[in-house]
Amino acid sequence: MFFSPLMTGKDQTSFWWDSAWNVLPFLRGGREGEGEKENKRERGERKKEREEREEERKRGEREKGKRERGERKKQREKERRERKREKKEKEKREKEREKTEEREKREKERGEKRERRKTKEREERGREGGERRERKEIKRGGEKRDERKRRERKSEREKRGRKREREGEREREIEERWGGISEQQDGHFPLKRQCPNGRIDLQWRPSSCCGFGAAAAQSIVGTAFTSEPISHQMSSAAAKASNSRADNLPCMLNI
Repeated sequence: MFFSPLMTGKDQTSFWWDSAWNVLPFLRGGREGEGEKENKRERGERKKEREEREEERKRGEREKGKRERGERKKQREKERRERKREKKEKEKREKEREKTEEREKREKERGEKRERRKTKEREERGREGGERRERKEIKRGGEKRDERKRRERKSEREKRGRKREREGEREREIEERWGGISEQQDGHFPLKRQCPNGRIDLQWRPSSCCGFGAAAAQSIVGTAFTSEPISHQMSSAAAKASNSRADNLPCMLNI
């Protein structure tokens, strides 16, 4: 047995006692007796026990170290698996992000391309539509001009027709009421027959009934009672002075 500073106090004491007992026989210079043999046997047993205890301690330390190493290994494996899982998830997220970015990029490019195509089509349709509209407007302008001219001509025709109709109605009315008129040299229109009111009496006043003035009233009075054209023609001076009522006429006073 060799000395070691790592020995406990008990082991060191046993070491020194063993050393002393091993040296004492040689110092005494005699042979070992029975007591010495017994001591030697006890020392062997104690040594064996110490070795067993040491072996047990070492075995326990080995087992403990083995358990700790196993636990550390398990922990490392667990951490490695966790890192591997996180790495896979990160790679998966990265791939998904790249796919999303690529998809968005493609969609954006398709949208821009579609927008450019639509813009180009709108511009082409706008040019074509502008040309068509321009041609249509030119055509419509000509048609509008023609239509306006047609409406103007139609309006003129209608105006002339209404004028002729009014003149015809006036002529028919005069013909129906008075049998027609004939212009004299002094500008008056003597009537050929009596007033259609039929009031042939002294109270009848042609000037208030017919409104032709004194000269016409004289003619009416003359024709109404004689049924023949009057032979007396008033001069222009007499016609101009005939603004008085018909009851002031001399011929009516003579009837």
